[in-house]
Amino acid sequence: WRVTSVPLPSTPAPVSPALSAFLRGIERRAYVFAQVQCGSDDEAEAALGRAMRAFAGVSAQSPLSAWPASFWALLMAQAELSEGASDVPELTSLSSGPRAALLLRIIAGLDFVHAAGVLGVSESTYRFALQRALQQLGDAGISYAVLGALRERLHRQVKTLPDTRTGSLAELRARVLQGEAEPAPLPPRTASPWLR
Repeated sequence: WRVTSVPLPSTPAPVSPALSAFLRGIERRAYVFAQVQCGSDDEAEAALGRAMRAFAGVSAQSPLSAWPASFWALLMAQAELSEGASDVPELTSLSSGPRAALLLRIIAGLDFVHAAGVLGVSESTYRFALQRALQQLGDAGISYAVLGALRERLHRQVKTLPDTRTGSLAELRARVLQGEAEPAPLPPRTASPWLR
């Protein structure tokens, strides 16, 4: 008699402890960054989810030292972050480019070299964008003192996100680490023919 082989159930790949710790350590800051940049809670979390999924693939081929810049670059590549408008009153005078340059400093905490790398520009171009952001803020009456207070407020926001949001981010991280596919976007709502 012949023995036929039975395929074994596939087991998920083991979760990388380093990747898990990295995402857990950065997810709150990244969420606040995305929310401030695009002005929408749900769009910020969706953008963060896509960036996390992309980073999970990139991280396996990258040294740990390159992870922060790679992650922020993937987050910055999400469409919501370039198309949205901030709902933070102090930043409404900034267009998305100068705003991103500023937020990479005051929320992400990146130095000039790494922030320039995230945006894919030279350090001198990044410094110019940052200078332009500060000039636009000054023209709108936002002083350095107000900007310093905003920085403190955003850092506090990172540490004091509501439990519902931190729970949602933790669930998102778990799905990414388990390799679950990105949920399909909701179909766009069409106008009722009765209203035409």
